[in-house]
Amino acid sequence: MLNARQELCNRINHTDPTAEEVKYNQEIAKDEFAGYLRRALDNFLGEKYINCGGGDDCNNRGLFDNKQYPDSAYQDLQKINREYLSSKFIVLETDIALGGGESVVLLFKDKPDKLFCAWVYDYKNNRGYDLRTFEKCNKGYEIEKVQKTYINQLCNDEIGI
Repeated sequence: MLNARQELCNRINHTDPTAEEVKYNQEIAKDEFAGYLRRALDNFLGEKYINCGGGDDCNNRGLFDNKQYPDSAYQDLQKINREYLSSKFIVLETDIALGGGESVVLLFKDKPDKLFCAWVYDYKNNRGYDLRTFEKCNKGYEIEKVQKTYINQLCNDEIGI
């Protein structure tokens, strides 16, 4: 199986992304949930959280009332190799999450050997977001087929969040 982006781009024929691929990625780039997912990953990598000081704020998760607390998925993220998390990603699928917010299936561009599923929750009344879960998944996809299907997007530096 091909794992590294450069190896994929060298071995699988690809072209510039199609107009449909570009349009889809432009729409995804505007998606608030995908945007918060990138922010949550960056905050985790950079440990950019406020110190709750042991008070009531310690019960808050994610971006809440313009304050950034650790997301609920903090423990999930600790289990994932940072090489994945620091890479741009492309979104394969989004759906309304049963518990509120959006579920996102994504593939990291620099290490496109695994799919990941995320649940981004949105607090009511525009109070913020919380990355509730983040884990490896397959959603019934075969990774080699996904790599071939999304090769134009994987090999294009302009696409990705």
